[in-house]
Amino acid sequence: MMVQVLKEPNLNKQLVEYLGISSTEDPYFVIFTRLKSGVILRSILKINDSTLEKAYKRIRSIIKDITYAIEKIDKENIENYESVFNAIDMSVSNIKNFDSLKKLVDFYELFKKIRP
Repeated sequence: MMVQVLKEPNLNKQLVEYLGISSTEDPYFVIFTRLKSGVILRSILKINDSTLEKAYKRIRSIIKDITYAIEKIDKENIENYESVFNAIDMSVSNIKNFDSLKKLVDFYELFKKIRP
């Protein structure tokens, strides 16, 4: 039995390092903006691609949450890229926290089934 192993192309190494991911094999949703100072802000979420349906639902949910966050920004602050990004990044943090909580609940449910 053979298992495919991804050998990251040299051209991707800088991207992988910058994004802080292990490889480009797994799909990610990346949000970024460049400030006037030249600094690039980024936020990354992993996408579940076990099925096309799960990937679609995840991307749809992320876009919905981010859109909601942007809609709540005052009109006078919408041109401030850092403020907009901070609102988006806060939404991303909430998504990550919810993902972690869901994993804990799933683990607890599994543990309850195993424990007599």
